[in-house]
Amino acid sequence: MGRRTYDVFNSRIHCVIFFAAAILLVLLVLITNPVKLPQLLQSFQGWQSGDHVTEELPPQDLGAETYGCWKRSYRNEGCPQAFMDGTIRPAGFNGSGPYLAYMQAARNASSQQVHAPFILSLPNGEMLAAWFDGLEGRHGVAIVVSRLPRGPAGQGTWTRPQVVSMEPTRSAQNPVMWYDAPTRTVYLMHTSQRALLGQGTSDVRWLRSKDHGRTWSSPAQVFRRPGAFIRNAMVTGVRGEWLLPMYYTPVGYNGFAAHYCTMRRSRDKGRTWAETRISHPGQFLAQPTTVRLSQSPPVLVTWMRDRRNLFVYVSKSHDDGKTWSTPKRTRLPNNNSAIQALRLLSGAIAMVFNNKGGVLDRWPITIALSYDGGESWPYLRDLDREPLHLAYPALTQTSDGLIHVVYSYHREAIKYVSVTEEWIKAGNTYGTFKGDKERNRVAVPEVHTGSGVPKNLR
Repeated sequence: MGRRTYDVFNSRIHCVIFFAAAILLVLLVLITNPVKLPQLLQSFQGWQSGDHVTEELPPQDLGAETYGCWKRSYRNEGCPQAFMDGTIRPAGFNGSGPYLAYMQAARNASSQQVHAPFILSLPNGEMLAAWFDGLEGRHGVAIVVSRLPRGPAGQGTWTRPQVVSMEPTRSAQNPVMWYDAPTRTVYLMHTSQRALLGQGTSDVRWLRSKDHGRTWSSPAQVFRRPGAFIRNAMVTGVRGEWLLPMYYTPVGYNGFAAHYCTMRRSRDKGRTWAETRISHPGQFLAQPTTVRLSQSPPVLVTWMRDRRNLFVYVSKSHDDGKTWSTPKRTRLPNNNSAIQALRLLSGAIAMVFNNKGGVLDRWPITIALSYDGGESWPYLRDLDREPLHLAYPALTQTSDGLIHVVYSYHREAIKYVSVTEEWIKAGNTYGTFKGDKERNRVAVPEVHTGSGVPKNLR
């Protein structure tokens, strides 16, 4: 072998060793810092598109940093517990909206898991959020409530949540709130099941607040039938009745074939209740969410979660909830996870849901708009695209037109986001259903990001 040949061979060996060492170093970094790659992907996407996070946010993605923050086994460095402070921060360019916050943990609750949030806007300009805190189905799972004081849009801090209902031998879940204007009372209902004995032991409790959620009465039982569950908002009948969508799990969570949905009706502020079936055992439907389409005629529409994790189903009533049509499949996918719908001030219907069907993945969280009573959904936009446990969204709208959404963020935090109707129309979705217009049938790459401030929220 000549000197020149030897030098070339030696140089190639050095190059191979160098690149091998570089690859090993990159792999070591990714193994020890598992959230960094999604952050890099997201940053690269934002740089390509010209989307840049505002200076009010840290240089690394909020959502990616919260992943695993409360789970000691992850041991991620730089975990920003400071951002779990309930403070609303701008997610748009130059401090503009949308806006987001991560709720604080309750000091006097277990905070091992948080899930199933609900949000309510009050006439005085304040908002309330409630969720359950603790390991679902275990002992002492509590209902907690946080309050957002009145203030300018996109500003303020959600208060540290207070425990309002907890029994050591039971598991409280699925809070639902509403405001009764004639009595100026906030009502909160929630389910309560015997710890470790399953959803077949559940009943429903309620409590009241006369001071906009600052103090609460003691919980009392309202629905005793075993397996009673609630999840979504009450609607008002044309004569002022309370109409509460419910569902039942009489033999427990896994007995899907036995689950069914009903509409409860009270003409006397909850002292007595009538009941009508929306779905029946064998239809595999649960967690109804109801909105009013019109007062005259008195038309209601209810969408339901599919226990077979395929599609959202819909049923209509033309007599103010006394009778219901046979549930039919919609084009909206469902992964056997919660959905919620709301009639907006514009007349549109907004629905928040996991835009996937046929799988159990609980992401992305998507908000959709319909302008024909739910017959079509031309506009969809993802609120969060992380491949995490993003579930149980709830929404409300304030008089300024802002749409406020809360959802469970990997069961480690409750995430709050506020958006506008126009913002939804300007976006798209990574999810299964792309919408009922050609403008929404744009193929979006299935990139798994690690951002709690997703590109589409910047």
